Amino acid sequence: MIEKAQEKHFGSVMAIWLNTNIAAHSFIPPSYWQGMFEAVQEAMRSADVFVYHENDQVLGFIGIIDNEYIAGLFVDGNAQSQGIGRKLLAYCKQRYQRLSLDVFTENPRAIRFYEANGFDVTGTQMNPDFAREEQRMVWSA
Repeated sequence: MIEKAQEKHFGSVMAIWLNTNIAAHSFIPPSYWQGMFEAVQEAMRSADVFVYHENDQVLGFIGIIDNEYIAGLFVDGNAQSQGIGRKLLAYCKQRYQRLSLDVFTENPRAIRFYEANGFDVTGTQMNPDFAREEQRMVWSA
């Protein structure tokens, strides 16, 4: 089931955020993600966050800011490749006319996922925090 995140979901959301970032971005020190934990947790409060859960266990989430930008799409490591990310994207595609995001070029699995879900690469830029290339990807209704 997908629904707007409630206060009771944020502990699980943040655990998934931290664990998945560390696993997916081996080129960034884990200490960076750990140091960003509180700021991201606070930022989530002002974003549109939707959770996918089964039996009250959060298995994934997507966060949208500014009615367009995907600030994060994360699925618990034990629940990946089961269609949860696709379901979260489909849910948001019904609610937003345009979605965009930035993904590290060094994360080809994520790039393939977004391309398979209708996103196009519209440009590249250097991430200012890490001096690493990112792909800007966009989907429009």
